[in-house]
Amino acid sequence: MSSAPETIKPNARILLLDADALDRLTSGNSGDDGMHHQVLKSPRQNHAPPGSFRPPGAAANRPRPPPFEPPLDYRVLGPLGLLAIAYFTSCGGFAGSEPIVSAGGPLLGITAMIVYAVVCQIPFLSVVTELSTAFPENGGFTVWVLNAFGPFWGFQVGYWWWIGSVVSNAVYPNYIYGLLRDALGIRPSNVVEFFIKVLIAVLHALPSLVGVRCVSMLAVMVLALVLVATMVFTVWGLAGGDGAFHRLGDVRTVDSEGSSVDWSQLINNVFWSFDGIYAISVIGGEVMDPAKNFAWVLRVTFVLTLISYVLPMIGAVVADQIPWQDYDEDSYLTIGKRLGGKSLNTFLLVVFALALAASILLLGFDLNSVVMASNVFGVAIELMIFLTFLQLRRAFPYLPRPTRVPGPFALLCALLIIPTALGVYIFVTTLTHAHTALIVGGFVIPGAIYGFFQPCCRQSWYSVNG
Repeated sequence: MSSAPETIKPNARILLLDADALDRLTSGNSGDDGMHHQVLKSPRQNHAPPGSFRPPGAAANRPRPPPFEPPLDYRVLGPLGLLAIAYFTSCGGFAGSEPIVSAGGPLLGITAMIVYAVVCQIPFLSVVTELSTAFPENGGFTVWVLNAFGPFWGFQVGYWWWIGSVVSNAVYPNYIYGLLRDALGIRPSNVVEFFIKVLIAVLHALPSLVGVRCVSMLAVMVLALVLVATMVFTVWGLAGGDGAFHRLGDVRTVDSEGSSVDWSQLINNVFWSFDGIYAISVIGGEVMDPAKNFAWVLRVTFVLTLISYVLPMIGAVVADQIPWQDYDEDSYLTIGKRLGGKSLNTFLLVVFALALAASILLLGFDLNSVVMASNVFGVAIELMIFLTFLQLRRAFPYLPRPTRVPGPFALLCALLIIPTALGVYIFVTTLTHAHTALIVGGFVIPGAIYGFFQPCCRQSWYSVNG
């Protein structure tokens, strides 16, 4: 039976006390100031009270948006727009994948793409899906690392991604310029060449200034063009070429080609072709229904990426318009010209130019050096994401995960062994090249120094400003 409620005495001060203060207050008599202190006690409850915590009339008093202004909703990115952005963060079409074939031969190149996608990319996409749905907010993988290892590593991984993007995107102005130069037959001076590349970079950067919704609509249209170009090139190569299906079994050897398989170039180009899908997480705060859309988008992106690379390789090799040993970054364009004439060549040129993003930095570096330098940052980020995934599973096992990688902790560790070993191989072999090591070191060291001294600077600022 509950006791009758206490009444407040006149000329009394009401004290709301926690448990410690209540113990110290042995009597509810007078205080030092001559005022009477009254302690109101209520029965302790060890469970939440029934019903809603909303006070009466709260719904009526809730502020409403203006009548002619729709409520703000920052989650404006639907599944189709997210798919297009995810595709271009990791793939961008089949342009530039020709060195994979020339490095090891058609059989080894196509096999390497499929094996890497199944053995390495599927586990990584599963990790990215789980973390993206557990932290559906802007910042993406930097937020994951921040929660797992603290602000120093959170800053480092974001800095690596920015630098890696700059280095990686330096490929695209070089590539587009090379296509235009060969198509138009021009040979400008070095100064003019540099400013043409800068102009290409600026033109490709303009769409990023108009917001994620406009960018997603543009990306959807370009994605449709890229997929059409992929199918047209593949079908034309299979039907209109020499029908050299036996070439699909060729492998580069010393006896037949004069040199053995270039494993470093092969593995680096395969990794670079799939790298970057984790970047889609940085716009997680703008994605509608992230628990559902991230899982669907990453699965479809995986399929489209694999199709975009493998089918044109098969079509180009079967067409046999150029010896696969001579494939370089613009061989698909040359093959298209020989198969379909100027019309197919122009169509592919426009699609390739639209599909490639741009950067105005590092425009003078060689393509191989840029790819290898970009891979160092990409590998470092992927390894940190693997470690973050395991650390969050261990430290926060009850964190809500709408999409969860199945299996116990030991099985998850075993699942990541092969991708981690391949990443370490790329990291070590790439840094053995002096040019690449110089590029990487020149970027990494300033970021590490800043990250190390940032807490000290923040602490001194707070001490000065009180």
